Amino acid sequence: MVRDKAGNVYGTTQIGGMGGDGEVFKVDTAGTETVLHSFTGPDGIEPSASLVRDKEGNLYGTTAAGNFPSVGTVFKLDTTGTETVLHSFTGPDGSLPLAPLVRDKAGNLYGTTWGGGAFGQGTVFKLDTAGTETVLHSFTGPDGANPLAYGPDTTVRVTAVGV
Repeated sequence: MVRDKAGNVYGTTQIGGMGGDGEVFKVDTAGTETVLHSFTGPDGIEPSASLVRDKEGNLYGTTAAGNFPSVGTVFKLDTTGTETVLHSFTGPDGSLPLAPLVRDKAGNLYGTTWGGGAFGQGTVFKLDTAGTETVLHSFTGPDGANPLAYGPDTTVRVTAVGV
């Protein structure tokens, strides 16, 4: 979960929401929950990592899947609730982005994918502010494979999709 200056917290659910494919929510300091976005498939399925915020209050995150041929997305949710898919993974550039993103001062996003890449073992990627994705590293196996952000919840997801 990520918090803003007013004390509101933001997070994701892997399932549920209007389409059943997960959602982004806000809980205010009084404990009132507001659904900010429900995923429907074309824009992503099953967000499973925490969000990051920029100075303007926009939220960024990943989904584990999307509509074929997508095998995961990076999305932006602006302060008006408008969601934009910044990148859809297709396999060679990575698949199953399960880990949270990291943002640098220039606004670039960095993350990992559990699978895909040149050797099918996962990637480290950069998404610049123009939305251009660059694979910084493809894991080969001997140098590591299938990076995960955190244990049980992610492991359940990976097992469930049979990869």
